[in-house]
Amino acid sequence: METEMESVCGSIRDCAAKVVNTKLSNKEEEKNKILKTLGKDLAFYLTELRRLSRDSFMVQDDFREEIEKMKSKVENEHLQLQNLLYEKAYLLREIHRCRAFDLTETKKIELISLQEFKNKAEVSLSEETDPHALQMNRLSYELQQRKQLLDDLKLKKVEKVKVQESTANQKSFIGEIPSKLDAVEKATQGLQEYFGSNISKRMQRHQLCRQLPTPLYVIYSQLEAYGDAFGGVTMKVEETTADIDNGSKEDDNGKSKKRPMDSDLKSPSKRKKRSKRSVSPAAHDEDTEEEEEAEQQLDVYKAHPHTVRARLRSKQGVDVMLRFELLEALDVVTVTAEAHQALLANLFPNDTGVFLPRTVAKYTETQERNTIFPSHLKGRPYKWAQWLAGLTYLDPSMPNHSQPSTREIVENVLTRVRAQEALSAQLEVLGKCPHPVDVHVKAKVLFPQTAVAKLVKWEEVTENENAVAFLKLSRPRCLAPVMHMHSQPNTQKKEDNQDKSSRSWSDFGRRLFRGEFETSGKAGYPKTIQVVVQVFVDYPARAPYFTLLTESNSVANINDSKANPNYSVASQEFRTIQAEVNAYANELRAGDPLNLLSHQLRRLQMCLDVLTGDIEKSSQQSFGRTKRGRDRKLAFVFDPISQKFRHR
Repeated sequence: METEMESVCGSIRDCAAKVVNTKLSNKEEEKNKILKTLGKDLAFYLTELRRLSRDSFMVQDDFREEIEKMKSKVENEHLQLQNLLYEKAYLLREIHRCRAFDLTETKKIELISLQEFKNKAEVSLSEETDPHALQMNRLSYELQQRKQLLDDLKLKKVEKVKVQESTANQKSFIGEIPSKLDAVEKATQGLQEYFGSNISKRMQRHQLCRQLPTPLYVIYSQLEAYGDAFGGVTMKVEETTADIDNGSKEDDNGKSKKRPMDSDLKSPSKRKKRSKRSVSPAAHDEDTEEEEEAEQQLDVYKAHPHTVRARLRSKQGVDVMLRFELLEALDVVTVTAEAHQALLANLFPNDTGVFLPRTVAKYTETQERNTIFPSHLKGRPYKWAQWLAGLTYLDPSMPNHSQPSTREIVENVLTRVRAQEALSAQLEVLGKCPHPVDVHVKAKVLFPQTAVAKLVKWEEVTENENAVAFLKLSRPRCLAPVMHMHSQPNTQKKEDNQDKSSRSWSDFGRRLFRGEFETSGKAGYPKTIQVVVQVFVDYPARAPYFTLLTESNSVANINDSKANPNYSVASQEFRTIQAEVNAYANELRAGDPLNLLSHQLRRLQMCLDVLTGDIEKSSQQSFGRTKRGRDRKLAFVFDPISQKFRHR
């Protein structure tokens, strides 16, 4: 039908085209005939097209009826499917309900697993295939096992009673052991003292150690272990009821009075004088806040009531007592060397004990404002004390710094004490101005037997005296870095900050001495020559540094060649003597390094004799060439083999 409709439509289009072409022709007679014929054809084709259209609508109606029939059939089938699914779900629910039927009484019985039942039960019971019979067999087996366990329980109860009686007897025996041990300890007290190992006192210390905080306990354990291994260490734990020196003192009336902290003295707001007039409420509140803040700062530096004392002794007779304390608020350990002031400073490089460790666990607000440890407190927070206490926090400024061992710390302390005692003995002898300066027996070959220059004065001076001003012109070369002081803003003068920042940690704790030599004054040299000696805290590891002065309280005369023509030559010779005494100090460590100061003074005395020419008369030495080089330097080196002086 579709093909017929397409052919009829094509014929209609052809007839329409012919009609258009005929109307465009010029022949009127033929045009009318052709148009009539074409009109008949068009009428036929239109009638045929109408018939075909009617037939298509009839076919469409037939298809619609067939579709409706199929729809109704599908709906019936779907309804039947839903009914079947509902029945299936209902049956499944019933099956699940039947299978999940709960047997309450049988649930109360705790049976062993089926696999365990098959492994332990008899074959006749475990090989049953019927589930009900198998369950009954399991119940019977469980009943037999429980009866057997009841019999075993009765036997165990009887054994328990016997064990309890035996335990009670043993407890009574153990309870009597302490009294028996006390009796044995009292009986062996004399024997312990004879052998030098008093175990009783050690146990008492261990009991008291339980009350120590962790850092102090670590120090106690480390030093006691060192003493057990190498000897020479005696430990003691003390408990103080009163506060350790935390910045408080008593006034004349006996009342407690707070000592101002360093930060309080530096704060400009606390240096203001109070007016005698009545203050306003706001000003009173401000004063109250300042007092509360000061009390809080004092509490920060409060020490733990328990302290650790360590007595270190060496085979050479060195004896020193160290006292360790813990500042709980800062988690910092401080150490004090009793009867030895500034003994432990710079025990290790850049460890002066002036600053609080910047890597402490509890970095409080007080440390942010003031990193300088208060100077009035006796204990100092040395870094090695933190390492010994186990407070080893990472310091980003020192990534590759290795921590010393306990043995190294103890040996350094004993070496420092021995060096300071030897230094004190030398200073006592030098105060008597011996002539010539005494040296060690093994070092006498390094110097001539006689001397003309005489030490007539030796005294200790402070850094603010005029004679020490010369030190600012000639500082000893030191490879140690400069220890910059962390000053607080608006609390100190700029001059103080610059002076402190220019100080090196290697100069901390140094002592200054001034000596005076009398010479013959020949060759235009002064008769009186003064020397300033810097003795550092780590003597004799670092040799004392000598600085020559021509006149007391005079700095410019040495370097002022216009004042006296001879001073230009003298200053050169003095610099050569200074280099001979300072730069070549290691040559004088022969015999006993602890006498290095005396050896350096003796060399200075010898060089002054060479400078004035008095050595020729005193010892009849043959110099050869007296002066050599562009600077015309003298021969200051004494050869002990040839007993002659030579140039370097």
